[in-house]
Amino acid sequence: MFVNLTSLEEEAQAEFCVIGSGPAGMTVARKLAAAGRKVFLFEGGGEEISEESQDIYKGTAVPEGRYRPLNSGRLRYLGGTSNHWGGICYPMSHETFLGSVPHGEWPIRKKDLDVYAEEGQKILDIKMSRHFGNFFFNDSNSYMQSQNMKSRATFSSTSEKSPTRFLNKYRSELQRSGNLFVFLNSNLVALDTNGDRVTAAHFSSYDGLKKKIHAQNYILATGGIENNRILLHNNFRQRGILVKSSHLLGKYFMDHPETKIGVLGFYPNQWKGLGTNRYYLSNDFRKRYNIVNLLPIFINVGKESEINFLKNKLDSLNSLHLPIKKIRNVLATLEIAPRIENSVSLLEEKDRFGIPRVKVSIAASPEESRAVSIFCKFLGRYVIDKGIGRLNVGKSGWSWHEHPVGWWGHHHMGGTRMAKTSETGVVDKNCLVFGQKNLYIAGSSVFPSGDAVTPTYTIVQLALRLSDHLLGLRA
Repeated sequence: MFVNLTSLEEEAQAEFCVIGSGPAGMTVARKLAAAGRKVFLFEGGGEEISEESQDIYKGTAVPEGRYRPLNSGRLRYLGGTSNHWGGICYPMSHETFLGSVPHGEWPIRKKDLDVYAEEGQKILDIKMSRHFGNFFFNDSNSYMQSQNMKSRATFSSTSEKSPTRFLNKYRSELQRSGNLFVFLNSNLVALDTNGDRVTAAHFSSYDGLKKKIHAQNYILATGGIENNRILLHNNFRQRGILVKSSHLLGKYFMDHPETKIGVLGFYPNQWKGLGTNRYYLSNDFRKRYNIVNLLPIFINVGKESEINFLKNKLDSLNSLHLPIKKIRNVLATLEIAPRIENSVSLLEEKDRFGIPRVKVSIAASPEESRAVSIFCKFLGRYVIDKGIGRLNVGKSGWSWHEHPVGWWGHHHMGGTRMAKTSETGVVDKNCLVFGQKNLYIAGSSVFPSGDAVTPTYTIVQLALRLSDHLLGLRA
């Protein structure tokens, strides 16, 4: 049910206090409430986007390439950023959990999340597609093969041909629930701890009304950047006793850099095998060359003038003297290797509640560049030897200098990373903050590595796993 903050006593109590109503927070809150537990769900925004709520998300980003303003790349109202996401879902690979990149190993395995596959698909209204038009680099001949198309599954939205918006899908359920109390326009301003447990969470409305909540367990689910900001601020005000792994808090932040690789020109009747699907590199290929994951995509060139220019350019590279009939841009989404210097930190400027605004610092590195260069080498050789066409990646080959990061996926991950010990992470395998007995983190900020896939499906699976852990605490 929806409840006004004014209806609470000055100090109220609940079994679970969930902060944030995006895919992570709402999934946890709904599952706990469905099991008959008393849950308070706090959302800093309302049922519609507002300037006063979005203003809290203002901050600074220091990336290479274009980065959306921090208050537009994420949404701060009921349903969170699911209110404008694209609905594309992919599962992470088995190798990602094993640590296919340095500092990227998870303390859990893919099988620990696979048990939530069906439940997660229902929540997101997605349907598994086991076979699709992808291809792999095959190490036996160093070429891509278009046959034997078995891979990890991809997903597509089936919810009325549009992405699932958590606000639209679950609002009536939230309204009917007798165990789930939803507080809108209620902003977390402080967390108190005795060094062992969180003892209270303080909330404020925009007009200054303040309430203190006491709960048996607290679940912070405010997003990949905001989880970091809240913990950094409260760890400072609590003199370092909230997060014992303070040396790692905000570190190893990740996103997905996206870039244009080049243009691919096809000879007559040779382009049908490459659609606009996203493709995968095989895990064997990645392991052999020790590269991060990369998802190439081939899309049509739009402008006629650009098409003619590129055709002439590619024809000049054509030793077979066959005309180029079809042009596709080759783009790629890249996994970014976890690096401690990519981080979330606090600025001196503060929001209306006195909490410092956030700074995001992230850049791609030679690791990602090397992966693209290797991909280009084999793609170029493949299309030549198969008589498909020609690939042009620039005068001096592919590099960040020739093709800088064009844009970012705004898939905010890391900073409160999951690990086996407090020496290597901020939360344990159950998303419990090391050193605290009742503070849990939900969402992509716990990712130790991010693969090259969209994070929403993994976020929901982790939220379901966390819910089961919380429900089992009594036993």
